[in-house]
Amino acid sequence: MVSIAPNHINVSLIRAGDRQMVWQYSWLADDTTKWTGLHPNDSKGHSWYHSPVSIATAPEHFSLFLISEDNSLYQANFDLNDTGEYTQWVKVGGLLAAPPGVAFENGVVHIFTVGMDRILRYKTWTFKTGAYNPSGEDYMEIDREELFNADIIPAGVNTGNDVSVFVVGRDENRLYRYNIDGKGKKDPLPGTWIGGLKAVSLMKGEWDLFGISKEGHLNHLYYRNGHSIQLEILHRASNANDQVLGVDAVDSKDGKMELFFTTHGREVHHLTLNSNRWRPWGLVSQAGIIVTPPKAVVHAAGALAVFGLDEHGVAWGNVRDRKTTQWSGWFGLPSAGGMTENVG
Repeated sequence: MVSIAPNHINVSLIRAGDRQMVWQYSWLADDTTKWTGLHPNDSKGHSWYHSPVSIATAPEHFSLFLISEDNSLYQANFDLNDTGEYTQWVKVGGLLAAPPGVAFENGVVHIFTVGMDRILRYKTWTFKTGAYNPSGEDYMEIDREELFNADIIPAGVNTGNDVSVFVVGRDENRLYRYNIDGKGKKDPLPGTWIGGLKAVSLMKGEWDLFGISKEGHLNHLYYRNGHSIQLEILHRASNANDQVLGVDAVDSKDGKMELFFTTHGREVHHLTLNSNRWRPWGLVSQAGIIVTPPKAVVHAAGALAVFGLDEHGVAWGNVRDRKTTQWSGWFGLPSAGGMTENVG
């Protein structure tokens, strides 16, 4: 999901019955009653698999990426005011078992994929011209010598100095970072990682990466200017229900970082990073509702919302009041039942 205007949230969903993409939005995100019903999308005969991936590209615009029944990546672009609709789907290519990682830099979307052949590939799309580089369905290969886990979504990030991608190797759950502006130089990183990768940058040249360890703990790997890379465990699972299922993190647009994770016991936790210090954990909800990784969005400075699906495929949201910092409680999105994968 994505916010491309103050107080606006756009959510993309995949129906379980026919694997079609549908979408809805809130025009006043602080109010849980201000949501539209579901809008259909012309998928041109395609059925969609895996979670949607969206990224803002300009005020009132975003791009959406989906994987089709032939394991190929497709892109459509949304314009809030001129059309209020998506463009036609364009085939971006690839043969994928998981969604892409994306990052945005100076009008360009950077697209990272790990193919079923376990090779890390890369291409870009320019917002103003609509041009891909390489063109058509071709990709650049970042590293042919290393093979990667095709089931783990890469994490892209723009640090202000460069664009990097984090990816897990095929063997031993090793993590690697590639600096795209540094011509794909490989940087092995500490820890063991099995998924849930999410990268955020708050300060120029710095980054934070979150993910799940092989023990089900919540890893936090970070770099601060002038210091070495550090690894810490933010949440240490005490039992199977306490293990981390999924992670999301966002820049809150007021100098803070907001981190969410869901456990296998269906608890959703929230933590804020402010001036390099973590505030105590908050519990968005106790066990019972969300069974997917959390999907978070900031719709105005300091204004948060988090979404997910329950075990019946119903999409739920939870909005934090920016003044009181209290959560609204989970509310079902209108008509959003019978969904699959996750919100996006």
